[in-house]
Amino acid sequence: MTRKKFVHLLISLLVIIGAIVVAVIYHASQTRADEPFFDNATMASDSEAMAPIIDATAAPTIINSPTPFPTPTIQPSPTPTPTPTPTPTVTPEPENPIYVNGFLDPRSITPTLTDDPASLTVLVNKYFEVSSDYVPSLVEASSSKNCSVRPEAAEAWDLMREACSEETGKTLYLCSGYRSYATQKKLFDDAIANKGLERAISKYAFPGRSEHQLGLAFDISTTDTKSISGSFLTTTAGIWMTDHAHEYGFILRYPSGKESVTGYAFEAWHYRFVGVDIATAMFGTGMCFEEYLANQ
Repeated sequence: MTRKKFVHLLISLLVIIGAIVVAVIYHASQTRADEPFFDNATMASDSEAMAPIIDATAAPTIINSPTPFPTPTIQPSPTPTPTPTPTPTVTPEPENPIYVNGFLDPRSITPTLTDDPASLTVLVNKYFEVSSDYVPSLVEASSSKNCSVRPEAAEAWDLMREACSEETGKTLYLCSGYRSYATQKKLFDDAIANKGLERAISKYAFPGRSEHQLGLAFDISTTDTKSISGSFLTTTAGIWMTDHAHEYGFILRYPSGKESVTGYAFEAWHYRFVGVDIATAMFGTGMCFEEYLANQ
């Protein structure tokens, strides 16, 4: 081969190699053009877009930590309350009532205090009493020895007196009406001292246990004698009273044959105002006041 041909061949190879190199470079440049191009500014901008925007002037938001579930409180078991041992009721010593010929000595028992002394039907006897300071409403009774009684009893007394006077010509007279506790105490004490125990407890009420303190008891006679009498019921006025006293609300308080019930001996003069309804209901039954109340 001549030198001249060799040079031409070398130049051809160089041209071919150069073409190949150019082709490779061109292909590489096209591949990079298809991929996204990032520079530092672009990357910074994208980072800001993806990161949350924080306003420096806004108050910081406090995110509360989740509240833990409360630890359950263990309730202590209640201590059982011991059942108290009942205190035995002390039975009071039995009273020893004293009787003298069938009449109870009121000092030997403890009476019950009545809770309604103003009632027209209140029971007062050896077993039931009123307080020592009880004083009812009172008015002066007409045709009496300066006696006072309850107003409603005084009105009935006037009507009964008028009717008795018109029908018999006899005027009823009130020998004793209201008595205070102190007055009754003096009468009872004097009777014990001067009249003997039996007469005292069969005829005189113990203080606080007398119907006279109610202002409803009437010891009745007539203006002819102006004194009580065991024979009053056999008199004209007494007979009329037996038939008509109930029409005005009066009952014979201590009738004959009821001594063991009333606690007192028969008193022909002692009447009690209980009101027309009760007196009428009792009339003809043969019952004393204690028996009537016990049957209601």
